[in-house]
Order: sequence, then structure tokens, then C-alpha cells
Amino acid sequence: MTEDKPIDPRDMGPADMAARGFTRISRGDAIRRYCVETCMCGVRQEVLLCASAHCPLWPFRMGTDPFRDPRTLTDEQRAEAAERLRAARERRPGAPDQDAAARERTEGGSIWD
Repeated sequence: MTEDKPIDPRDMGPADMAARGFTRISRGDAIRRYCVETCMCGVRQEVLLCASAHCPLWPFRMGTDPFRDPRTLTDEQRAEAAERLRAARERRPGAPDQDAAARERTEGGSIWD
């Protein structure tokens, strides 16, 4: 007779989780999926209408953390984030050249030519 040992996910890596059929999602998305699929039988609109305020997941049911203050960025931080996004898009394999497409739109004059 074999005993099943409990598996601690903290001891597992991304490859182990993928081998078990899990994909990486955020905590908020995981909570939202649980609410939609388990509690509301797949009816997404019912999650918004949920009246089970005693549920510990109720505040998080829309996939957000209402206890977290909204993030505010300075203009400098916004510019840095935009630059990181642009660089990441350029590194993506098979991504179209964003700057070339923008030049084509502006150099030709009217878009109706």
C-alpha cells in the first residue's frame, strides 16, 4: 500500500506546474475564474451580481484588489514605461516594425491616396 504525500506548490517550479497542466495567471484572474466557473456555473454576469458578501473572495471577485491604492505615475515614469514597452515589442520575434508602419502612414500624405 502506498501513501500519497501532499504536494507543496512552493516546492515546484514553472516546468513542474506546466507538467501538471497549469498555466501562469495572476492571482486576480485565478480568483475571478474560480468565482465564474465554480460559484456562478460559468455565468460571468452573475459574478458582478454576487450577494455572498460573507465569502472571503467577494471583494476580489472582479479580478482586482480593492484594498490597493491606484497606482499613480509621474510623467517621467510614464515615459520610461513607454520606452520599455517599445523595446519589448521590438524584441518580439516576428513583430512588425512599428516605426516603419507609422512612417508609411505619414509620408504618403492622405490615407485615401
